Amino acid sequence: MVEAPHPKINQIPAILLTGFLGSGKTTLLRSLLSCEDAKDTAVIVNEFGEIGLDHHLLMGASETTFVLENGCVCCSVRDDLEAGLEELFWQRLRREIPWFARVVVETTGLADPCGVLQLVSGESLVGKRYDWVSVVTAVDGVCGRAALENHSESVAQALMADSLIVTKTDLADMDMIEALEARLQILNPGAEMYRSSKGEFGASLAALMKSTRSQKGRQDLFAQGQASNQAHSADVTACWLSFNAAQDKADFMAAISDLKDKLGGNFLRAKGLVEFIGGAGPSVVQYVAGGDVVIEDAEHLGIDAKPSGLVVIGSGTSDSEIHQIFTGAGLSPLLQSTPDHHHAHGGG
Repeated sequence: MVEAPHPKINQIPAILLTGFLGSGKTTLLRSLLSCEDAKDTAVIVNEFGEIGLDHHLLMGASETTFVLENGCVCCSVRDDLEAGLEELFWQRLRREIPWFARVVVETTGLADPCGVLQLVSGESLVGKRYDWVSVVTAVDGVCGRAALENHSESVAQALMADSLIVTKTDLADMDMIEALEARLQILNPGAEMYRSSKGEFGASLAALMKSTRSQKGRQDLFAQGQASNQAHSADVTACWLSFNAAQDKADFMAAISDLKDKLGGNFLRAKGLVEFIGGAGPSVVQYVAGGDVVIEDAEHLGIDAKPSGLVVIGSGTSDSEIHQIFTGAGLSPLLQSTPDHHHAHGGG
């Protein structure tokens, strides 16, 4: 293993945390931030849509949380990421925010880490401010094999990793976990491999701040990423649905069931804050392809926010089709427009 060099004067060590949709990045990050060696860590969260759920789940875990919304860090919010990192640096220097010793950037599930690191490395201002010591990739222990087979983003995330963390091992059988790890070992034999159950995996943040590849090795990956000109999976759509009133839970679940029937494995992810009729308050709704819908009390999770709606991510569909499925179930969500709901990009 080649450990990351000590940062230069005024450089801040940084980690890129990535992983495909629903792989458990936020749960993992919350667990990491609870470690003794992570108290002085700043976090940048890149969220799909206007829901803002992930950063609510991290509130209290870090004193310094910066949110990038409405896009993917390797695409539509690249400038925001660079500006956000610059602003964090200067706010830290001016003591306008709590002093932090390191930064973790959590990407969306569709981000290409190669493109992100190309942006924040090298001779750019941000590249000089931060020392990107490692890439940590969360891989879903239940759905990870399917993601690797069907989505180029998942493969890119695994290839770039210094550390691979197989999550949700409490939900997967041992044969499934071992088959996934064997696949990951072929893709990236140099990466450190960990297992995580409910976000806990027996390693500290410091253990993840070590690189398994040389600087030249990372530069070679950058060059490969530029040459391949890979795009996001075709026709991936992120649809934002806003609810102005409490919803009937049975009708809501019927809409989700209809989405599963019509899209099958192309129904990739759903998450948001929704209030149901008769409920005591807003609920966190989450779904990952191949799994079940999980509905939890928002207050119990420490989320103090008004319901703002649901983001649905799928391929081979459209905003209007998703909206029609919900209205057909007797619901009346507002379809929120967004400048970047079909995700694709070229090299870099």
